Amino acid sequence: MVTTDSGAVRGAWHEHTSADGRTSRHAVFRGIPFAAAPVGQLRFAAPQPPVAWDGVRDATQFGPTPQRISPYNPPRVPEPSIPGEETLNVSVTTPDPSASAGLPVLVYIHGGGFIGGSPASPWYVGEAFARDGVVTAVLSYRLGFEGFAWLADAGRDGVVNNRGVLDWLFGLEWVQRNIAAFGGDPSRVTIAGQSAGGAAVMRLLTMPSAQHLFQGVLALSPADASSPVEATAEATRRVAQASGCEPTAESASRVHEDVFFAHREAVDSPRDPSQPRIIFKDAPLALAPCVDGEVCEQTVSDALAAGVGADKRLFIGSTAHEFTMMLSPSRQQLAGLDPVPLLVEAGASEELARDVVEDARERGELERGTAWVLGQAISDVIFRSCVAHWAQTRKGGPAPPGRTTSGGSRARPTSRARRTASTSPSAWTCCPRRGSRRRSDRSRRRRSPTSCTPTGWASSATARWTPPSTATAGRPSSTDRMPVIGAWSRHTGCRSASGTRSTPRPPPHPAERPAPSGLTLIFASAHPELHPSHRVKRRSGA
Repeated sequence: MVTTDSGAVRGAWHEHTSADGRTSRHAVFRGIPFAAAPVGQLRFAAPQPPVAWDGVRDATQFGPTPQRISPYNPPRVPEPSIPGEETLNVSVTTPDPSASAGLPVLVYIHGGGFIGGSPASPWYVGEAFARDGVVTAVLSYRLGFEGFAWLADAGRDGVVNNRGVLDWLFGLEWVQRNIAAFGGDPSRVTIAGQSAGGAAVMRLLTMPSAQHLFQGVLALSPADASSPVEATAEATRRVAQASGCEPTAESASRVHEDVFFAHREAVDSPRDPSQPRIIFKDAPLALAPCVDGEVCEQTVSDALAAGVGADKRLFIGSTAHEFTMMLSPSRQQLAGLDPVPLLVEAGASEELARDVVEDARERGELERGTAWVLGQAISDVIFRSCVAHWAQTRKGGPAPPGRTTSGGSRARPTSRARRTASTSPSAWTCCPRRGSRRRSDRSRRRRSPTSCTPTGWASSATARWTPPSTATAGRPSSTDRMPVIGAWSRHTGCRSASGTRSTPRPPPHPAERPAPSGLTLIFASAHPELHPSHRVKRRSGA
């Protein structure tokens, strides 16, 4: 039994057997409310303290989830939906639920594109962390329209925007007040997340109001959760209109959450369904954390450049194939088609599109089909380029070239971490994925710590490069201030500073037939410099 500031909870002891046969014991406490149920007057309000309870509350089962049904069919992660009203809850796994243990804490925020996902996944319990002496806490937060719709009447009757972000802050405040009772040390908290969860922790890292809540960040495949107010407001208006209400809390409160969920795809502008749908999106996560100048004061990139969170340890990286399977349902429609014109129609330059295809050919992935190549391009644009840009920013090196935004910051590089970062002849280059099946002359170049962003991700603006002998996956190495954690991979930048290529580009493959109707390709997300309406300028002195 553990006593929280809302009442006592009773968990259960479990055993875990590791792959090497070791057995460990840990206690689980599940579904503990960290905020009041977001219903009624609190549905579109900031999170409020939970109602205290008398006696001992059972905490052996997961609590209700904000996800009522998974938007993904089939879901690739086991993330169950659990009915109920107390959806803002936390689950804790600890090897030692005693107040004197003082163990490090990992707080995990799940992914799901901010429209789905569940903290009740068996993948997120944290048994292996408990085996190694780490307390794990998994937070829930409001999703979709409930959590991120931009409501025009915010500021009246307790209505607020960025409710999902406020839920994260409120949950982390709960951790600070209560985790010691579960054996954790509130001064040794690391926040972690994958995909939208990775975007969430990068968003928190760059918020001045969150700095006292954690000491480290582990961001896995983070997208950029920096939606402009205009984009979020427009997406909200479309979903509200499709759901039969106005974009206000007063009107939306009369609509059931399931209706908003059913019309979640209305965030996209309407298109002729008989035409190929190659969709360019400046803000792929419109119902997401919004840069409102209050809760989220700046974009993630601007805040990193300004040094927000520079004293926090950062481990950042990306999965190799985050969205590669996204176009699997269209595999047959796309079979035999040339990916180059599809990528160009989606907003990439022809030069960049051909680089995408050439990289796929070098890795032996072109034989997997056009759907695979396009899905990998989506992964690179939404996730991997963010990782490269933010790692370079934290390292303190020059920003990648790109379109200058109205706020004075540079847009992120447009390519994956093994291609030219823009269409500029003097493009900045990054490191590749490992495991290319064919080693070209380019891949035999001497590894250089200065010509690209290393995959040994820098966690401090003053961190120095660490050679591969001391920076390996998952193992920190010492620097002047903060550790560099990551893995080394060969540098095979596609382009030299002069813009010349070390290997000739093969001619493009001709398309066998026009693109099939009904195809949806989401590309160039959150990377406006890929759009033909923007032109990337060369950096002076590059």
